Amino acid sequence: MSQQRQLAVFDDPPQVETLLKKKEDQWFERKSARIEPRELANSMIGFANADGGRIAVGIHNGEIEGVDSAPDRVNDFLQAALDFTNPPVRHSHLLVGCTNRNGQPDHLLVLDIEASEAIHRNKKQECFLRVGDENRHLNLIQERELAFDKGEAIFDSMLVPDWVREDLDLIAVEEYKAKVGASSVEALLRSRGLYFDYPHRKGVTQAGWLLFGIQPPIWSYVRYLRYTGVVAETGVRSNVAEDILLEGTIPSIIAQAQKLLGEKISTVIRLTPSGRFERVATLPEFAWLEAIVNAVTHRSYSFQGDGVRVREFDDRLEVESPGRLPGLVRVQNIQNMRFSRNPHIARVLAELTGHVRELNEGVRRMFEEMERYGLRVPVFSIGEGNVRVTLYKLPEPMEPFSTNEIEVTMAMLRKGINSTRLVPLLSALKTRKQMAPREIMALLGVTPPTVRNYMRILEREGLVRFSSPSRTNPNAQWIISEAPFWRLLENN
Repeated sequence: MSQQRQLAVFDDPPQVETLLKKKEDQWFERKSARIEPRELANSMIGFANADGGRIAVGIHNGEIEGVDSAPDRVNDFLQAALDFTNPPVRHSHLLVGCTNRNGQPDHLLVLDIEASEAIHRNKKQECFLRVGDENRHLNLIQERELAFDKGEAIFDSMLVPDWVREDLDLIAVEEYKAKVGASSVEALLRSRGLYFDYPHRKGVTQAGWLLFGIQPPIWSYVRYLRYTGVVAETGVRSNVAEDILLEGTIPSIIAQAQKLLGEKISTVIRLTPSGRFERVATLPEFAWLEAIVNAVTHRSYSFQGDGVRVREFDDRLEVESPGRLPGLVRVQNIQNMRFSRNPHIARVLAELTGHVRELNEGVRRMFEEMERYGLRVPVFSIGEGNVRVTLYKLPEPMEPFSTNEIEVTMAMLRKGINSTRLVPLLSALKTRKQMAPREIMALLGVTPPTVRNYMRILEREGLVRFSSPSRTNPNAQWIISEAPFWRLLENN
């Protein structure tokens, strides 16, 4: 079929209230009726190069402008893909009846953009990519990387030979339909790229099979391995204590993994936000669950010889998935860059489970949760054919300590610093070793005078020192001392 065709059916018809109130994200954006068709085309390119999505034209600053006052402009919008995108972005359109801000009957123009297997550019040969709620202009290197992953992304929407609609768990699909408020099961399956019933294309896609298949593929699984010690031994010295295989659809695997790891992750005595030492899990749940969710969502499913592996050692948890980091994502930008190798799977999981988050919000929070626990930040490493994230249970080897010594120090600190701020401050200092005043302000959400007051208290107790004679030096750092206190914050 030609790239110029429009989708045969406008799936999942929108409601005006949803278009007005819905948060802009990876799959949705609002545009004023005054936007230039060239700019609209750039947004369409960004969606097509990413996961697809929806653009509502005729809403500005939370108010409905409508598009009826400029019928010629509406026609220009409808021609934007043909006039300004190369190859033309595939999309469908619908005029949705509404009442504008002046109380007059009007319409909104809604464009549904299809995720494309091709790279789209504008007439100036500029390339864009939707990342979270932004449309990013890509440079040539980023564009080449996008082209590489577009080849893999085709797998997500490929048809499964001989599979029909009845091979899906239609009860689970009905529950999904109710959750997102879709008009019909057929419209939902089409709009999410799970099943197509077009004359030229009919059948279940790989995404539909992985998410809702009655018999999911055998190469979609999570294998949990628990080792005694900190090294994986083999042969007669094998130290595998547990080997558990989690199978099923992707939502089922995530639920099973959350339950299993919740039971398996050990506990330690740790300083908590209450300001006291309590028995808690060695790793924050959000961090290890996010690592697993990312692995099953963004792994390369075209690699069918292996699944996701979760290895737990005494000192760490490793989550390893087949394939390289997707698209433009690198170890250096993993907290800020987002690209879905499997756009249909990512979108359904975001709507169905709430675990998949836009703009890598989840990865950023994983780093934050590890730091809040006083642990090392996650370590991402790239192998020849896999990606591994390692979550360490301890910031460094700990020495025996006197709980009383810590409690006495903490009691003195709590006299001048609220516990809800003291705990994250100590955890961050313990992890980073030094922090600038502006970093402490951002961490705690406090003013410069409050930061100076808090740090003077820690300085008075001999826990930190200032790196500059001038207290107003913006480049100075608060550095932790060699006090035993910092080595005594945790105990197995």
